[in-house]
Amino acid sequence: MKKSLKLSIIITTILNVSCSLINYVCARFFNFLPIGFHLQGGEYDGYVGFGVSLEKIYPMTSYQLESEATINVYFSFQTFLFFFALTFILIFVIISVIKLLRGNKNG
Repeated sequence: MKKSLKLSIIITTILNVSCSLINYVCARFFNFLPIGFHLQGGEYDGYVGFGVSLEKIYPMTSYQLESEATINVYFSFQTFLFFFALTFILIFVIISVIKLLRGNKNG
């Protein structure tokens, strides 16, 4: 059980930090998050994933251009913890199932 917890934490940390870096680089240079959720409403367009949030706020004009949008990129510790916990649970369940299946084959 302790090995499963340690392995799950290590894999989860590596996965979450990698996904956060990918999202941050894409948010800074390409204005989108490849791994996350898209939120939209009115003049607001947002992306949230693995601790990185990207917000685009468009002006209320008749000729809206992408270059006129106000773009904010920031780190959100709450979403990082949410995705960390979700990933940890999924990886722990997968490792537990694999160990259970291996145990049944040997027994």
